[in-house]
Amino acid sequence: MFEGCCCTDKDGANADLPPPADVDAWAEEQAVPAPIIPMMRAAAAHAAVKSESIFCEEYSVQLCIQSQAETGLQVDSSDDKVIVSKVIGGAAEAWNASCDSKLDIRPGDQIVAVEGNNIAPDTYADTMAALPAKHSVSVAFRRPHIKSLKVTKNGRKLGVATSARAGFGVVIKEITDGVISEWGKKHPQHAVKPQDRIVEVNGKTGDVYALTKLLGSSDDLEITAMSWI
Repeated sequence: MFEGCCCTDKDGANADLPPPADVDAWAEEQAVPAPIIPMMRAAAAHAAVKSESIFCEEYSVQLCIQSQAETGLQVDSSDDKVIVSKVIGGAAEAWNASCDSKLDIRPGDQIVAVEGNNIAPDTYADTMAALPAKHSVSVAFRRPHIKSLKVTKNGRKLGVATSARAGFGVVIKEITDGVISEWGKKHPQHAVKPQDRIVEVNGKTGDVYALTKLLGSSDDLEITAMSWI
């Protein structure tokens, strides 16, 4: 996981940069000379942008399928993306059994293209149904960026509005004032955003309604979210 980049501190040694929002306070604490601080701000901002862009790598596979039902992919297409919610056998399981582990299809992967055609929720089913039988299909996936948060509410609001629909993970619809936005300001390169999905809360996964209940009832929260941006 990328947290920042390295620069030379006031003693000439390598030092890990803090998130962009914390650079000035950190520099004051470390007595960094004033002329160096603007360079540190720029480096921290660059590291944050870079870390956002490198997590969501894409990969392609060849699935040998007999029909749409034999892809072995259970998907959630109820939002703005087609997300693999489970690998249930078929061609996908056969691929996972034979491929390099770095290229296996996993829950949370986004289906971005089939046979070179971009995929959206309203086109996925028709695209798969139109494929000829006994066909080797090229499917492109995007890995999610995994974000891990640890927050304590202490009577404050969590500060997230979520979707009530069932599916893969709890979809974040809006970030409002609360402990989540405060955490994000301190860790901007890993801040959760609208359209991210919360997939684990305090070690629990699976049922969306159970996860939503934990978010509301628990004071101490360890949250895992996924992002595809």
